[in-house]
Amino acid sequence: MSQIKDDKIIVENQKTIEELRSSEYGEIKNSKLELSLIEALYLLNEDKLSLKKSKKELLNFATEKEKNFELKFLVYKDLRERGLFLKDGGKTSGFYLYGRGDKPSEDSFSDLVFVITERETLEISNILNLTQTAKQLRKNPTIALVDGEGDITYYRLKEFTPSGKVNNEFEEKIEAKISDDRIITWKGSEHFYLNYFFGKPFLEESYQLNFPEAYYLSKNEAIDLDPSVIRERGRQLDPEFDLKARVYNDLREKGLVPKTGFKFGTHFRVYTRYKGPEKLSHAEYLVQSLTPDTKLSPATISGAVRLAQNVRKKMLFAIANNEINYLKIRRVKI
Repeated sequence: MSQIKDDKIIVENQKTIEELRSSEYGEIKNSKLELSLIEALYLLNEDKLSLKKSKKELLNFATEKEKNFELKFLVYKDLRERGLFLKDGGKTSGFYLYGRGDKPSEDSFSDLVFVITERETLEISNILNLTQTAKQLRKNPTIALVDGEGDITYYRLKEFTPSGKVNNEFEEKIEAKISDDRIITWKGSEHFYLNYFFGKPFLEESYQLNFPEAYYLSKNEAIDLDPSVIRERGRQLDPEFDLKARVYNDLREKGLVPKTGFKFGTHFRVYTRYKGPEKLSHAEYLVQSLTPDTKLSPATISGAVRLAQNVRKKMLFAIANNEINYLKIRRVKI
């Protein structure tokens, strides 16, 4: 009969130890097997462990010892039933997950798994920090999102620098005028549309620009409006103008073509190449601009990622701090 000691379950029976170690459970210490509370509850539920406490008693004991124990247990159970090995991640993450076919006794882990519930509010800078921590360790950062019914969705995180092949060259300054919530350009603006996908046709020989587009062009002296005038009007129309304009500028400087992502519920849809409106390919990215202190619900992240993948695009969150970091989040099957 196994015993509880602090937050571990101690197994002394040598036959049981051999059986459990063959399946990579626990750690050998002083000729005894130490199991975590999660491992013990899982084994107890599978009738592979004898313990004086019942499953109910062990669960109550464990939830008092460890915050969000039941959430971690659901993830542990799900991954074990998928034939994968994992170990408690301690303070670094929820779990260390090993690749399919790999064993903790022989291989290094591949993923840092962070367990969250749908009721949490996540600060985007914290998600970026988790991603960067995993990158430093050369591991995959993975979120296990547990919903209210105990179903689990897995998301892979990656800090990512998008790039494109569009070089902006402005040969002349064209006439432009602010008109309510857009900017109208005149003769010469067809060049910007046909070659670089700025604006959209309005009247014959005239085009309409949105404010981030116009601001970018004015800063590059391609239209005859002062950037400060556009910025002031943009701020009046949109409290997020500065944020969007900064991300728009960064995307353009990376050789990308950002256009409004309104139909997709994001700030921008982004093209990596452009050969004219008649040969327009599908946008590769959807981009949402965020400040580091932006708080998002898991439902918001889930909805954005699912929509992006349903329309065959990649979801990027642009986090504008001293520099702009791009965080790619995608749903994965583990």
